[in-house]
Parts: sequence; C-alpha cells; structure tokens
Amino acid sequence: MSIASSPNRNVPAARLGISMCLVLMLTILGTVPVSSHASSTLTTVRVAGVASISASPLFIAEKEGFFARQGIRMEFLAIQTFGEASAPLLQGHLDMYSGPVSAALFNAVAAGLRARIVAGVGYFPPGDKTSALVIRKDLMGTTVKRVADLRGRTIAVNSVRSASQYFVEKILARDGLKIGDVRLVRMPFAAMAAALLNRAVDAAFLGPPWMTVLEREGAAVPMVYAGEVMPGEDTTSALTFGPRLLDRDRALGQRFMVAFLQGVRQYMRGRTDRNVTIIAENLKVDPAAVREAAWIAIRLDGRVNVNGVRRYQDWLYNIGEIQVRNPLDHLLDMSFVEQAVHTLDRQ
Repeated sequence: MSIASSPNRNVPAARLGISMCLVLMLTILGTVPVSSHASSTLTTVRVAGVASISASPLFIAEKEGFFARQGIRMEFLAIQTFGEASAPLLQGHLDMYSGPVSAALFNAVAAGLRARIVAGVGYFPPGDKTSALVIRKDLMGTTVKRVADLRGRTIAVNSVRSASQYFVEKILARDGLKIGDVRLVRMPFAAMAAALLNRAVDAAFLGPPWMTVLEREGAAVPMVYAGEVMPGEDTTSALTFGPRLLDRDRALGQRFMVAFLQGVRQYMRGRTDRNVTIIAENLKVDPAAVREAAWIAIRLDGRVNVNGVRRYQDWLYNIGEIQVRNPLDHLLDMSFVEQAVHTLDRQ
C-alpha cells in the first residue's frame, strides 16, 4: 500500500496546540459559525469534530436550544481526524471531539492522558446502506465488476490508519485482497466528487450525505455497503470527552450529554423538514441530497458496541499503529449516557 497523504499524527503537540488555539480564537471572533444562543449566562463547550451526518445530533441540539436549556453554548470546529484535536483536547483548549476514533486516542490513553469515549454516534444495523465503497461510474460493470478488480487501483479515504481504512480493509478482504494491493489517497469528503469525475481516483469510501451527492452528480455508484460486511458494527465514530468534562466539571459533561441525547432522539425521527434544514445548513449541502441520503443509525441510549471497540483496537495493534492494548475501562466511560438516559426517562 502506498499513501499519498497522511494524518497529522507526527506534528509536535506544542505546534499542533498553538495552531488549533489560533483557529479557536477565530471561532470565538466569529469566523466559524457558533451557537445562535450566545449569552454570557451560558457556559461554552468547545467541540472539534468531523462535519458529517453523524454530527447531526450536535447541530440539532444547538439549533433547537437543547444545549441552551442545559446552560451550554456549543462552539463547533470542523476538522478531519482525532489526530488534529488530540493535543488541544488534552491541553484543555478543546473540551471534546466528535468523529472517527483513530490511533491517536488509543496512544493518548496508553500514555495515561485523560480522554474517554463517552457515547457512540453511529452503527451499521443489518441491511444498512449508509456507508459504502463507491466506484467511478465509468468503471463499474466494465473493467471493475467485483472488488477483486480494484487490485492496483486508487481508493480515496478521508483518513488513513483509522476508521475509513479499517472498513476498506474489511471490504477488500471479503474478495481476497489486502490493503497493500491498492493505493490509498487521503482527501476530504467534499473533494472526492471532483477526484472521481476527473479520474484522479478509482474508488472512495463514503458515508452520507456525500454518497448521495456523488450519485446525483454521476461521479460514482455504490459497490459494497459496509452494513453488508459488518452488520451490527459501530461506525467507530464517537463522542470523546477530554479532562475538563471528565474531571474538572463532570456536571457540565453530564448536562451536555442530556442535550446531546435529546438531539439524537429528534434526529432519529427521520427526515422531517426541520431536521433536513438543520443538517443541510451545517453540512453546507443541498437539502435534497440530505433528504435522499441514507441516514446513519444512532442508538437512542448513546451506548457503543464494546466488542467493536475491542476489535478495532486489535486491528490498530496488528498494523503497528498502537503499541499497547488498553483495558476497555481505560477507553470507555458509559456513565454519562447511563445517567442522561435516566434523566430523560424521568421527564
């Protein structure tokens, strides 16, 4: 396997922290959209995350005032990977991360740093068609008729040595290929349509709404859905709390989780006009594409598939991205979702 671009894992923590702090300053000054409920009476919680369908409960909770009712003002900073958020999160410049979990988290925990997965933000129920390996439309059914025909070809992923590569490996393995049999290229989801249309890449691993966007633009068609290969598995995307919410102000973390699960419950009502509008605004995509897309399923109780986390950690260990297998209670803290469910059920 060759990799055209790689995550920022090797950037010194100090440099990464400084750069992220500058972005956060721009956020505070209004360069990045923040909560419409801004008030000096609200406590700011800074969230870095991947702007995708899986982040929808956060956007809904902010727009509908669920956070404000808990005394919270959310600031959301769009990034690509946990590696970009790890240093500022652990230094206290960020409070939490939402998105795919990468080796950076497992390595941080192994080093004794305070970060824990506190809720899941997606899984693949049987028959799920939200995420897939998609193929250039001009290749599908001609020179590429099955996964094995991708040998030697280029596949785009939004991050390497993390969730996207994990799922691509699982899909390739079903047809006898290894990751070294293809060439991975890292690029943002939004750039994949042009890359496929320009024939710069042959395939890509995508989730909603980007898969629908590419289908509508005639750039690609789904070849294998992740739900076919890994039914019941988590998407490996999660909410991860840092030291502030885990230790210094657990009550704030608890209130955040209550509002987040309210967002999950509204999100899981499906394609209402309100949900579509909120998601489209935050992802900056056509509302029609959001409405047409298959939406990622999120468990109403916020829990994660513990065995799935174990399998993912084993994979990271086997490819040499982590050197220690962490005890699961060092990676997970489900007490926040447990208490939040109890609080909401009493209302």
